[in-house]
Amino acid sequence: MKLFLVYLAPFITSTGGAEKVCCDMANAMIERGHDVSILYCYGKSGTPFFPLDKKIQLCNLMALHPEKWKGQLEPKLPKTQKIIREVLRVASISWAHGWEEDYFGKLIRSDLTEMLQKEQPDIIVCNWPKEANYLINYVKTSVPVITRFHFGAQILALNSSPGSKRACSKSQYVSVLLQGDLTYLKKYIPDARGIVIPNAVPQYKEIQTVLCKEKAWYTIINIARLDKHSKRQHLLIEAFAKLSQKYPQWRVELWGSDWNKKYKKELEDLVAKYNLENRVLFKGVTHNVLEKNLAADIFAWPSAYEGFGLAMAEAMSAGLPVVAFRSCQAAREIVGEDCGILVSDGVNAFSKGLEELMANREKRVQMGASAKKSMRQYAPNKIWDAWDRLIMKERE
Repeated sequence: MKLFLVYLAPFITSTGGAEKVCCDMANAMIERGHDVSILYCYGKSGTPFFPLDKKIQLCNLMALHPEKWKGQLEPKLPKTQKIIREVLRVASISWAHGWEEDYFGKLIRSDLTEMLQKEQPDIIVCNWPKEANYLINYVKTSVPVITRFHFGAQILALNSSPGSKRACSKSQYVSVLLQGDLTYLKKYIPDARGIVIPNAVPQYKEIQTVLCKEKAWYTIINIARLDKHSKRQHLLIEAFAKLSQKYPQWRVELWGSDWNKKYKKELEDLVAKYNLENRVLFKGVTHNVLEKNLAADIFAWPSAYEGFGLAMAEAMSAGLPVVAFRSCQAAREIVGEDCGILVSDGVNAFSKGLEELMANREKRVQMGASAKKSMRQYAPNKIWDAWDRLIMKERE
């Protein structure tokens, strides 16, 4: 079966969870005997941040006719189109997305058509609804399309453009990550054929964080891009500041891309305000997430919303207990009451949740062991076998 994984973004330069999942899926499908290509869209060709089997073909849409893009790294809206989009956004985010997608759909339609004719895939897996919109409504492909939601349907289905919603309705399936997503998918895109396939979470066998030993430093870790509205690392810093004097052997490590320089500066100023420069550390991007988790003691997850929370799940699989907000759907579904502390919204509640684990090593050990065990349900073989069955079902 020839699979075409579509990710129309700067795939090779991104270090986020969606890019990792795309690479993991491509590798897993190659192992199961499929022929796999990944279609991305960027002004330069290259290899992704995450490991990718050499048998997987990378197809760059912008490399098909580079003269068309005049040196751009990404397709961009003209200034007048941006103004119209932002005016529409005041009335409806969905309409704003629709305006933008209509422009890009017409812009890349011929290139997408040419690429499909060249590659001749049997199944297309779109990583976002807008990609399904381009392929189904603009290219009008007859190839079966499966559309993935890497983000919570509560937001993504609500704010998707009218064209993307129609494309989801025409897709063979729409794959969501959490059981709760099906409710929102049905609410906002009633005709979509929803199916729940969670993200695959690495299993580390007997490897586990060493939470029971005495240490010179104990570490609260967060692994996520620095993002003010979704990841909200400022809440972690504020919460830790309330505890820093009482627990002088504890520190915070923030791992992840600092693409939002303005927000990073806000975080640095916040750290300086509390004189925590030596105890709240900005560590950047890492290729070895497991190593960082194994050296930590608590995984802090102050996110407002997540598609799945893969970084959190990987930390749990390594044996770390979690502190997260109950209002985050992913945390509610993934973090059992014996695996971590779910708290109400607000800095004070998050601080109390952290302290509950910081003050009690035995609880950290017990919850860490439970967290590790609970991640077995997301073992890669189970998840990728589910995808393989779905793909083969379409072949039949």
